[in-house]
Amino acid sequence: MKHSAIPILCAAFAALSGCTAAGTPIQTPSSPEPSDIKVVNIDTHDVPNAEEGLAQFSTQLFKECYKSDKNTLLSPFSVYAALSMAANGAKGQTQKEMLSVLGAPSIDDINSSIALKMENAEQTGVLDIANALFVIKRSDITMNETTVNKLKNIYKAEIFHEILDGNTENKINSWVNDKTHEMIPAVLTPGSLNESTVSVILNAIAFESKWLEPFDPDYNVVPYDFHNLDGTVSNVDFLTGEVGHYMENDRAKAFYKYYEPTKSGKYYAFLAILPNDDITIDDYVSTMPENEITNLLNSASFDTVKIKLPKFSFDTDYRMKSMLGEMGMPTAFDAGSADFTDLAVSNIGNNISIGEVIHKAHIELDEYGTKAAAVTAIIMTDNGAMIDPEPPKAITLDRPFVFAICDMDEKQPIFIGSIIKLDEQK
Repeated sequence: MKHSAIPILCAAFAALSGCTAAGTPIQTPSSPEPSDIKVVNIDTHDVPNAEEGLAQFSTQLFKECYKSDKNTLLSPFSVYAALSMAANGAKGQTQKEMLSVLGAPSIDDINSSIALKMENAEQTGVLDIANALFVIKRSDITMNETTVNKLKNIYKAEIFHEILDGNTENKINSWVNDKTHEMIPAVLTPGSLNESTVSVILNAIAFESKWLEPFDPDYNVVPYDFHNLDGTVSNVDFLTGEVGHYMENDRAKAFYKYYEPTKSGKYYAFLAILPNDDITIDDYVSTMPENEITNLLNSASFDTVKIKLPKFSFDTDYRMKSMLGEMGMPTAFDAGSADFTDLAVSNIGNNISIGEVIHKAHIELDEYGTKAAAVTAIIMTDNGAMIDPEPPKAITLDRPFVFAICDMDEKQPIFIGSIIKLDEQK
């Protein structure tokens, strides 16, 4: 996918029927016509397969990344894919823990699931997934060529062999910049790699799509107050309009808005979840069931919903070593116990472990659509060094809320985040 040909993208589900600004009928997924107009004021365990495992992993990782003093954004799929590549090189207790966290019965189950997702992504024209393995040339390390070839063949990973010098990090960052459509210029800072670095495993994902029904910048963009979690108020541009899907449970109300269908006929959508007035976003996130997003999407009713959605753009940066350890895979990070001998072997007897998992993400949402990207870098080391008629419903997202960009076929989030605070626009 050439990103220059695809404008700004947002994961959203729009109304099931309607017209473009020029009056041309829009072809949307078939569904019953709304019977009435409603308005909402949106004020480590075993699973049967990798598909369900990814859904549960997504919610768990979002909870780990969520902070009440800043906005959240991550691509659970990107982290999942990078960890899956690393798990192909793990053995024994190390792999057992990783499979438990990833929620899959076997590495073959994960490989099949990831390969299928990548194949489907290639056909969409809006979602790019790329993988790479940068091997640091060292005379004391022998890479397992069988595993390297698995990553190349199953994950379509580009394989690079690099001498560690002052330009190695720049080469990795250049790959990241290209594969994220220039939304994430770099994942490594100077000094991230050192003499103990064995390899760097990378996954990059980029999503760019237009709304199925864009917001008219002259009529549907208005200034409005957003009430930040810290008690301050920011006056920002809001997108106003109607969508055709409404959801609620005893804790929150939600809507989704469709993006344009992909060239293969696949649909993605932007999901917004507003906790009820008597539930803080902190409480909502901390008590989110692992299948919350899937359940919400499956429970959608065909109701017209008046919405107000703030425009936003921000970046995030996470170090995931501690949180992944707490989720149930500590051995992978333990220099004394980790077993990645199916990936590489130290000829002088050092253990190879994961030094750090770095995840960066970017999103832009406006009246035309959404652009989002993420990259996950797993730095493998051989000493464990740290790396730095009812009444209408109406939903107004004028206070902290959770959002996701979702694959509507699989009812799973590709990106998930939260808005805690918005800066006033100049």
